[in-house]
Amino acid sequence: MRKTWTIARKELAGFFDSLIAYVLLALFLGFCGFLTWMWPSGNVFVSGTASLGAFWAAAYWALFIFVPLLTMRALAEERRSGTLDLLLTKAVTDWQIVFGKFLASVVLITVALVCTLPYWASIAYLGPADHGAIACGYLALLLMSAAYIAIGIWASSLTNNQVVSALIALVVIFFFHFLFGFVVEGESGMLALVLQRLSTDAHFASMSRGVIDSRDLLYFTSIILVALALAEANLAKRSAVRNRGRVLRFTLAICIAVVMVNVLGDRFKFRVDLTDDGRYTLSPATRNMLQALPEPVTVTAYYSEELPAQYAAVREEFRDLLAEFHDAADGNLVYEFVDPGTDGTRLEEAKNAGVRAVQVNIPQKDKFEQMIAYMSASVKMGERSDLLEVVQGGSMEHTLGMSVKKVSIDKKPTIGFVQGHGEPSIGEMGEVYQSLDVLYEIATIPLPDSLSLPDRFAALLIVDPVDSFPEHHLRVLDEMLARGRPILIAYSGLINDLGSTPLVGARQSNLTTWLASKGVDVQPTILIDQLCGQVQIRQQRGDIPFVVSIPFPYFPMSRSFADHAITKGLESVLMQFCSPLARSQRSDVAFTPLVLSSEHSAALQPPHVIDPQRQWGLADFPLTGQAMAAAVEGPLAGPTLARMVVFGNGRFAVNGAQGQQQQLNPDNINVFVNAVDWLVDETGLIELRTKQVNFRPLNTVSDGVRNTLKWANLVLPILAAFIYGMLRAAWRRRQRSRRMQPGHVQ
Repeated sequence: MRKTWTIARKELAGFFDSLIAYVLLALFLGFCGFLTWMWPSGNVFVSGTASLGAFWAAAYWALFIFVPLLTMRALAEERRSGTLDLLLTKAVTDWQIVFGKFLASVVLITVALVCTLPYWASIAYLGPADHGAIACGYLALLLMSAAYIAIGIWASSLTNNQVVSALIALVVIFFFHFLFGFVVEGESGMLALVLQRLSTDAHFASMSRGVIDSRDLLYFTSIILVALALAEANLAKRSAVRNRGRVLRFTLAICIAVVMVNVLGDRFKFRVDLTDDGRYTLSPATRNMLQALPEPVTVTAYYSEELPAQYAAVREEFRDLLAEFHDAADGNLVYEFVDPGTDGTRLEEAKNAGVRAVQVNIPQKDKFEQMIAYMSASVKMGERSDLLEVVQGGSMEHTLGMSVKKVSIDKKPTIGFVQGHGEPSIGEMGEVYQSLDVLYEIATIPLPDSLSLPDRFAALLIVDPVDSFPEHHLRVLDEMLARGRPILIAYSGLINDLGSTPLVGARQSNLTTWLASKGVDVQPTILIDQLCGQVQIRQQRGDIPFVVSIPFPYFPMSRSFADHAITKGLESVLMQFCSPLARSQRSDVAFTPLVLSSEHSAALQPPHVIDPQRQWGLADFPLTGQAMAAAVEGPLAGPTLARMVVFGNGRFAVNGAQGQQQQLNPDNINVFVNAVDWLVDETGLIELRTKQVNFRPLNTVSDGVRNTLKWANLVLPILAAFIYGMLRAAWRRRQRSRRMQPGHVQ
């Protein structure tokens, strides 16, 4: 090992004593810095997230060019100058030469990546960075670079011409870097899977998300070992025939061993999730659910074998997830994959389970053709079953977990949507209904004139009531709370109809007084926020009409949440014309603000006339942390403890009437359904529903700070590399000067 490190040190000294190392470093850092921080359509600030995704994309392509240029002289120059023969006479083995050159290039790549660490520091300053995922992304870049370095050294061992060496390396790396991934889009079945496994992009993407998978490690390690073994075999051609034959046999053995290890590695694999929130690891909620299964669950995945690459990848991901579910359930969940298209009996079984074939486009002979495919799964427990119609990527743990939960529930709790006070119908809340229907029996109920509700209701939901409540209806609600049954209320204390008038007024309802008696004061003001949604307005310049999107402070967007089960994992909740909430004078109940406005918000007094053209300034938003939703707990209507959740807007989870429905912000649905789960005490499901949310927004910074970070990250790494080069050159000059002094050598 000492001789290997001596060769690596000699190689590194040659790098850093020549101008080429600093030119390559400057090109790499300049390219990555510009695309990460300055590129108009894809820099960090445009993405709005505290991640280094822009840098991963830039470095992925920069290293594709950078590595062949770095390694082109590794052995080719030694061959041309004749120093390779000199090395072979110094009792240095071929392997020590090859590995020493490889080690030196890996160190130089590491130095280049270390120069980009200010990017990481900047992201940590700008927002809640996922440090585990970022560290894994750097590891992915290093492993990919090491694999490409090994290929470059092999190419350099073939010739004594540096340019030819670089071209050979570039062509071979091109296959792994781009071509395998490109060709796989036109293939299906086993060939598509093999090509995808050979593509660097698939393994790099897997690691850069924050997961260390044994198959990715094996992939990069295999390329390194095979390429270095081939490079050693090329050097062995200069040695004796006996030695050459031994090296060739050794190289062949390594290649065979690598293939076998990868085949076994696909069967016996492990994965380490380095993300800060463990989003690629089964959540405790999922594990608890699986370990508490009352009887075995059977999952039958109806998947076609011959699938285009993108669907085949989802199939394999689903297979891995089912294996994790099987292990977490201690074998109480079993699964199988079948292809209905190749077995008539299985096809009939799939049809009876409700499985439908889907048409997918595949490229064939320079045109797209359609094929019939199956991509569904049936989940069964006893006589109960559920169908996942088309299993796709994304939050598959949530989809499969909720399906298992659905079939394992013997009797669903019933929740009632109150009607009779102008509330929207269930049909106007399609997304809420779809989410709640998995675990609850949903019913609509007009409040009775008597003082009691049927005992079957686990919770009442009151969404956007327009009219006042008769007193006997309020007494029914009190009686519900007195029995310890929870209530969710989404109530707007404002009246607006932007379609006909720009005036926003205050709603007069006795529900406001009733809520105050329970500990929640719905304030008669209009919450506005600098962090807000947008609206489209029509403008005209000359004879040309056009539509522009403008920030609309009356649609406050919250990214500040309490540390509470209801808000766990949320990214952003958007409300329109929200009334801020506050604690009323009741001191015997616990009041917990759940959803909060930003640090730049305000409250306007109604009636208020909206001016879409108004220019808002920071001085218009003097308030901070206004509650947009709150939970109260305590003796709300008698000695029995009860829970209630109140939202300051009535329609934040309403899609709209038939024909006018709009898709809502996902977290609007999540926070509503989470509130129901918390009220009914199904808190474990909240973690399962929201764990896939991983948005990490950037903090708001001034233009000056933004520009400073941009230029600092672009210029400082390059400047640091050249300063080191100048200091090293000065040190070398002093060293040579000392050696020329008389008496230097004793």
